[in-house]
Amino acid sequence: MKSIGLTAVALTLMLLSLHSADAQQLDKPQGEVWQTVEARWRAWQSGDLEKMWALCHPRFHAWNRVSGRLDDHNTLRTRWRNALEAERILDVKLEPITVEVYGDFAAVFYVSRETVKQVSVAGSVEKGTPSVAEPSLVTIRWSDYLVKAGGRWLFVGYSGVPCSQSEPAGTPCRAPDRK
Repeated sequence: MKSIGLTAVALTLMLLSLHSADAQQLDKPQGEVWQTVEARWRAWQSGDLEKMWALCHPRFHAWNRVSGRLDDHNTLRTRWRNALEAERILDVKLEPITVEVYGDFAAVFYVSRETVKQVSVAGSVEKGTPSVAEPSLVTIRWSDYLVKAGGRWLFVGYSGVPCSQSEPAGTPCRAPDRK
């Protein structure tokens, strides 16, 4: 009976590890998709909206957590431009959870850890001097959706959920223990 329980635990752990992008060897399509995700984040970190935008399909949409509306292509471009003007991304770390490819469609699940410094906050800039905010760590769970069009992977949507500071150890949102 004890060996059945241990076998079940071992099989469960093995199956879970198969779905982790860290644990799995990415095949060529998965690798291409993950490289596209990384390229978008490099463009975001460098503040290059045009490079970022070149990775988005013309029909790209995403939910706006503030307005509750589904933002279209043009609204997202404006939103991203405003965000890049208001903050500097000092560092980005991505932790892939899984990369799923279904023909010409892909879904990518991962966690981002951004070190961000606000350069201006509405009402806090006096006489042209940017605010002096301390850098903060922003951790978000992402689900990105891409399609292959014209031989390239392009983003068609995403959803991001901020991680809670109170999440239990061992969840993807908790930063790995640094010793």
